[in-house]
Amino acid sequence: METQTIQEIGVTGEKDVCNLLRSIGYPVRKSDGHIFINGQYCMVEVKSKSREFTPPPFKGHGLNLDQWDHYLDFTKRTGIRIILFIKCNGYIIWNYIDELEKGDTFITHKKKIILFPISNFKPFKELLFC
Repeated sequence: METQTIQEIGVTGEKDVCNLLRSIGYPVRKSDGHIFINGQYCMVEVKSKSREFTPPPFKGHGLNLDQWDHYLDFTKRTGIRIILFIKCNGYIIWNYIDELEKGDTFITHKKKIILFPISNFKPFKELLFC
């Protein structure tokens, strides 16, 4: 009989409670973390990609449309901003989701991914000067 580590017990417990909440109608979402920047807390969503999205209309990165909708609603209701980080091919870029909303977007048909041009993101080093 296998015994679970403390971490495995914790992960199992999180999944069980989140699934229970979802089953009774609370759509649980999990962010990847939070940071304190410019005097306020921000939630962090991180995507790790092997390459950029390259078909027309532009090279870009993004996230699932349902995540996008949830995060925009969350920011509008709470005032807490969400930062989208993209790690790809040795670089890291970022921007606030509410800032990405102001620029060009493209939604893929099959997987319903909302994409933003790479030019709409900032290099990681700019975060160091916020």
